Amino acid sequence: MHQAVRLRKQARDLFRLTNIPAAIAAIVVALFGIFADRQDKQLFEERQRAEVSNQVSLIRTKLEGDINGNIQLVRGLVSVISTEPHMTQARFRRARVWPP
Repeated sequence: MHQAVRLRKQARDLFRLTNIPAAIAAIVVALFGIFADRQDKQLFEERQRAEVSNQVSLIRTKLEGDINGNIQLVRGLVSVISTEPHMTQARFRRARVWPP
C-alpha cells in the first residue's frame, strides 16, 4: 500500500502546472523534428528525381542523335539509288553510302 501512495505522489508531481511549459516545449521540439525529417526526405526525393531526369535526358539526346544519323544515311541511300536505279553491287561499294 505504501508503494501505491508513493506512485500517486510521483504522478501528481509529474503533472504539476510548473511542468506544463517543459511538456509543451518537448512537444514543439518533437513536432519540429518530424517536420524537418519530412522536409529532408522530400528534398532528397526531389534531388533524386532531378538526377534521374538529367540522366534520361542525356540518353534521349544520344538516341535522337543516333536515329537522326541513321535517317540521314537512309536519305543519302535513297538519293543515290534514285539517281542510279540500276546501280551494280560494285558501284554501290565504291559510292560508300553506307559505312563499311
